[in-house]
Amino acid sequence: GGRFFATDALGAARQGAKAEAVSAFLQRMLRSADPSFARGRDLSVRAVLDEAAREIARGSLRGEPEAEARVRMALGDAYQDLTSLDSARVQYEAARSLFVAARGASSPEAADAALALGRLLNVAGDYPGARRRVEESLAIRRRLAPRGDDRTVEVLGELSSIRVKEGRVAEADTLQRQALALARRLHAGPHAVVAAALRQRAEQLAFSSRFDEAEPVFREALAMAPLVYEADDPGLLALRQNAAFTLNLVGRYAEAETVMRAALATQRTLYGDDPRHLGDAYARLGAILRNQGRLAEAEPLLRDALARRIAVHAPAHGDVQFSRADLASVFERTGRLAAAESLFVLAHAGRLALLGPKHPAVASSLLELSRVTAARGDQAAAERYGLAGADVFREAGIPSQAIVGVVFAGQAMLAQGRGAAADSLVRAELARQRDARPSLWIGSAYELLAETALARGRPAEADTLLR
Repeated sequence: GGRFFATDALGAARQGAKAEAVSAFLQRMLRSADPSFARGRDLSVRAVLDEAAREIARGSLRGEPEAEARVRMALGDAYQDLTSLDSARVQYEAARSLFVAARGASSPEAADAALALGRLLNVAGDYPGARRRVEESLAIRRRLAPRGDDRTVEVLGELSSIRVKEGRVAEADTLQRQALALARRLHAGPHAVVAAALRQRAEQLAFSSRFDEAEPVFREALAMAPLVYEADDPGLLALRQNAAFTLNLVGRYAEAETVMRAALATQRTLYGDDPRHLGDAYARLGAILRNQGRLAEAEPLLRDALARRIAVHAPAHGDVQFSRADLASVFERTGRLAAAESLFVLAHAGRLALLGPKHPAVASSLLELSRVTAARGDQAAAERYGLAGADVFREAGIPSQAIVGVVFAGQAMLAQGRGAAADSLVRAELARQRDARPSLWIGSAYELLAETALARGRPAEADTLLR
């Protein structure tokens, strides 16, 4: 919700001269694509938008700042749908300035423009810039509606998404709990606002490896979906993609594939072959197929996703690093270790430059490098990467992933004949996580302790640990 398409602009500005100015401009914009007015030119949607942007820049709505702002919001939305992010940013920034001048810095219109700009910057990978604009929108919303409203829920959700990408997982968790609680307070029964808040909450829990908490949340959202969404609603598409993401992480690969293929069909209906949306869908489906061991099917999808994301975002974007790592894991599983390591190194460098050394995504890259260097026999490098990744995850408050780094480092130590050091490392981490729930990696840590006991000639101790 909250997008200023042409019809929204007309509805919002339906007051005398303002409505007439908006209507006249939009009619001229649409008429320019009509063959009878196009003077023989075969105009694309982009060409129509560019012509409209030039017209408004020449001052066709001068003297009507609110009308101009609404038209610029419509243009920004359309450019963003075409993944023309720089052009969209120009329109949103101009709209924000016009709304602030015409309606005031604390107006609902200024809040909406700041949110639109923040969302765009989030997609573009400028997380500090995105956070500033969304926090601006949230401050205005809280002044306008101290008890909260649907737009406040929306802004809280967007801000939580940005904080996750900045590695501030605890802050994101707090924001999402606030958003979901407010949505439930505002709507006692099924509602699209509640479903969207549930979807975002489930995705954050899955990202933090809190899978047992994530699954009931997204299943509640899925059960609500038929009551609040039409079959081709973008909200339903986002929910299905989230459900597929979560099911993939918890190991329910067949169900994840079914849900993701349904999402892909809806996406084609909504967006056709749009490179950004299709790249995201291929990345998710490719990861699901990879996790099922269907590597020959996964590889072309992941290659396609990487190429599309580079074309849309440029090589430094965060989504490009995810695609590099996903494709590298296929190379790793098929024995192409040099190619895998090369892509993992690129992903790590990109994440480090974009996010800094303390981000969980950087830690994920370190664990990937630990795994692939161990596979090619460089146990010293595997140990370094594993320890570094564990430290970052521990500092970020994600102990379920810190134990993975410790296990990787411990295995590398054992391979180097340093069983006692591996034993001490793993026992120290298990002591830190003594209240943690049982998990696959906790089990792997005990298996590693058993291996170190055997290596030191203590079979009875190993048997006890395995039990």
